[in-house]
Amino acid sequence: MKKLLNKVGVLVSLLLTLVLCTHVLGQIRRPPTWPDIALPGGPVRDVILDNCTSCHGIDDYAFYALDRDGWDALIDEKHHGNNSVSLASDEEELLLDFLVETLGPESIPFPRDYVPPEIDKFFTDADARIFMEVRCISCHSLDSVFNTRLSEEGWRVALVNERERGAELNDEELERLTEWLGRVRGVNLFE
Repeated sequence: MKKLLNKVGVLVSLLLTLVLCTHVLGQIRRPPTWPDIALPGGPVRDVILDNCTSCHGIDDYAFYALDRDGWDALIDEKHHGNNSVSLASDEEELLLDFLVETLGPESIPFPRDYVPPEIDKFFTDADARIFMEVRCISCHSLDSVFNTRLSEEGWRVALVNERERGAELNDEELERLTEWLGRVRGVNLFE
């Protein structure tokens, strides 16, 4: 009888621990989605690698959509008092040209506040295709989607960008599509 009570006590303890861990894990939220800016080629690449990426990446530039004067002022503000950053005038021109061309006033800044919600309903293949044919095809063909492979986070960034450009996706739809694309059109090292 004593052995049975010990086993029941251990089982109850394990169950309580499991319930507490599940509750705590449920409180942990995923970090906000971060933009992904491709490092450009050409001479501006060297300027960025030599002067920018030793302290910060270039992805946080995507939070802005500025004209040339705006970019110049932001760079000055961010590096005020930092003697380690010293761009030659031709390097500064290259960098500003890249920033205005890539993230100028006509671009849409990446949202700072998107935190992916947890989802418990997932798209089937048929549901995802129907959803995309209804929502996506009015702006672009699905060829670009089905000819691309990205990680789940890569798809999330792409879909957040699409939503900022006008795609009608609420957070749950965005995450359901992100999960499906990550599963079906994710990075495949063997392909």
